[in-house]
Amino acid sequence: MSTDDSASGVEPPDGAARPEGPGGFCAAHRGRRATGTCERCGAFYCADCCHLVGAADAARRVCGACAKRPDVDYLGALRSRLSGRRDLFIWMLGILGLLGSLAGLVVVLGAALAPEVPAAAGIAVLPVLYSLVVFTCYLLKQRWTRWALFTLPVVGLTSELAWGGTGPVPAPSDLVRQALIPTLLYLAAWRSPRNKLAFGLEVSRAELERLWRRSASNPLARAGYLVALLSILVPGLEVVSAGLSIAGLRRVNPRAWPPVYGRGEAIKGIVFSVVGLLGTVLLVSALF
Repeated sequence: MSTDDSASGVEPPDGAARPEGPGGFCAAHRGRRATGTCERCGAFYCADCCHLVGAADAARRVCGACAKRPDVDYLGALRSRLSGRRDLFIWMLGILGLLGSLAGLVVVLGAALAPEVPAAAGIAVLPVLYSLVVFTCYLLKQRWTRWALFTLPVVGLTSELAWGGTGPVPAPSDLVRQALIPTLLYLAAWRSPRNKLAFGLEVSRAELERLWRRSASNPLARAGYLVALLSILVPGLEVVSAGLSIAGLRRVNPRAWPPVYGRGEAIKGIVFSVVGLLGTVLLVSALF
């Protein structure tokens, strides 16, 4: 290690080149010996200015100035863009759960006030109020509701059993089925990196890379695939989905920076579009 390195206390990152010669000083810290060169602009950097950007299996070492560019540190830019923004799970679970809880509250209050209903059955309003609070706070991005969602199936079963004296008791298989589907949906939301970012939680670079590969790198391919699935219910969208999928397939370039993925989704969108279009043509031919 040179005298300059010893004086600054800077250690080079693993595998970084150590430039030699009179010009080998950090561009941001002129008094420090450079430990490598930026893989984007070629500027010298010291150990404190070295930033790893990109996926773990294809990371690049860049200087501090380049690391701030969204087209270079695309995972960091993705984190900043999605952090605090509600995802599909928040909108879907929050709004549908809120509307369902309000409807349930009206039904329970109306039934509890009926003269033939035992007074003890009025406690069924408490689980409905609890679910109303949870879904409202979930829509407002309160972090504790990510865990509170898993208590809702239990609370729902309690509400069902509270009405056991006013009618036939639900079968155990029906109760389990009513609890299993929401629990799986809540688990999918809890594991989603997009949902974690919406609540401002920390997300690893590996999760960000999966999110980038799946939905952010090639929105055309993803849109084409989703429209192709929608065309199963709405005939006539096959042409739109095929166009989006073909455009998305043309954009695929895993070696670019940022890398563009989505080949699989684009191909599936094209296949579904062609199959759906052939089915529509055969159906129209049979009718006319």
